[in-house]
Amino acid sequence: FFLQNTNGQLLENFVEESLSSEWTKPVGVKFDEKGRAYIWEQRGIVYLLDEDGNKIPTPLINIEEEIGQFVDHGLLGFELHPNFYTNGYFYLMYAVDRHHLMNFGTPDYDPEATILNQATIGRITRYTADPSTNFQTTIPSSRKIILGKTIEDGFPILATSHGVGSLVFGQDGTLLASCGEGGSFQSDDEGSAEETYFAQALDDGILHEDENIGVYRAQSLNSLGGKIIRINPETGAGISSNPFYDAANPNADKSKIWALGFRNPYRFFIKPETGGH
Repeated sequence: FFLQNTNGQLLENFVEESLSSEWTKPVGVKFDEKGRAYIWEQRGIVYLLDEDGNKIPTPLINIEEEIGQFVDHGLLGFELHPNFYTNGYFYLMYAVDRHHLMNFGTPDYDPEATILNQATIGRITRYTADPSTNFQTTIPSSRKIILGKTIEDGFPILATSHGVGSLVFGQDGTLLASCGEGGSFQSDDEGSAEETYFAQALDDGILHEDENIGVYRAQSLNSLGGKIIRINPETGAGISSNPFYDAANPNADKSKIWALGFRNPYRFFIKPETGGH
């Protein structure tokens, strides 16, 4: 929670202090069990701080090439595995640059090219930090896509906002993630809002016809938009105790849904010592 008065000013005895200015659009900070701090930037870079609170120049990871950074989108979610210092796993959630999404692995791919402000997906990937560098760098070959392996099974990014949000591990070891419904914030979007990328997304297969319902995707069990999902951090499949889990199809959207009805859940947290959010 935060404390402020009705005029948005800090309360008496609260101090606003700038600790550092050497960042480019930092999104969040995460502390591991040893007290090391990780700061991730919207453009797709994760840095560590040393014991004196200074940025270590060599980043933990840099995936700018894959990141679709525009308006509210980019690398927004970062999380460490509960057993990070055993397995080195950490997780990233971000909007994928459309050029990367449509062309990576083909002769048409150009690592310097970028396509922004068009339909794309949100993706969750896992990487492994290198124990030989005290977990301060990443093993390049360790990339594993957990969610968003194909254009059809990622979070739909359909507007300049209301995209992916937070990554959080539950106390039971499941991975939770949030995403907005991709609807317009400029109109009453019941589907086909002209300021969104719905037509392109339908052509691509990012969006199915029954998902072209604008903000009402938040209520649909056939879309990841407007949800908090709860998945297996190894496979990306839904968890059997999820409320709409389908044992015959653990990878269905509804099998992954933990909570629904959100427009833009860009941040959520687990309350310490409770398991509640």
